[in-house]
Amino acid sequence: MKLLKQPIFLGLLTAAAMAHAGGSARIVCDMFYPAIEVTYTTGADAGIPGLFWVGVLTQNQTLGAFYTKKGWEPYEGGLYPFHSRYDSGFQRTLNVKLPFPGSNHTTREYVGYTVYTGHGVYTKSMQDQVSERRQAYDSVKPAMVAKGMWRKEFDSDEFHMLALVQHDLTINKKYGLIYTIPFIDCNPSDGGGA
Repeated sequence: MKLLKQPIFLGLLTAAAMAHAGGSARIVCDMFYPAIEVTYTTGADAGIPGLFWVGVLTQNQTLGAFYTKKGWEPYEGGLYPFHSRYDSGFQRTLNVKLPFPGSNHTTREYVGYTVYTGHGVYTKSMQDQVSERRQAYDSVKPAMVAKGMWRKEFDSDEFHMLALVQHDLTINKKYGLIYTIPFIDCNPSDGGGA
């Protein structure tokens, strides 16, 4: 969980009152190594396409990372790296297990870190907005190419789609603190293990 000196979730996670569908977490020992087991309920957004995020903040809430398919990624600004994408719609309950980095048998380095989860949806109106934007770009592409003004990123709608979903996460406060990491020792030779 390499962390950078950038606030995670743009500092939104430090707000006192956070409303999200709901989640919980616990530490489990997985082959003598700690892992975070997360259960998250998407509430009324079940069945709607969207993104799911899991992040951690240090005790002073200045360093953070997100868990993605690549593992723990420090937040360096821009769009939040997401954990998983649900193009066919969210399940009502999401269950994920996240390993701690490295080969430590304890959570010692992460005691007091806080775990946050959240989700955002990709609605029909957002899809229409992306479609209208695509049509506008396609209509001006030949002229922009001829003038040398067309940029490669104009060929993809991915960034715009992800930004809309992240906006739903933040504007509708679909995120929140679900767990503070305690000390757990998963090494059976130390008398640990759970």
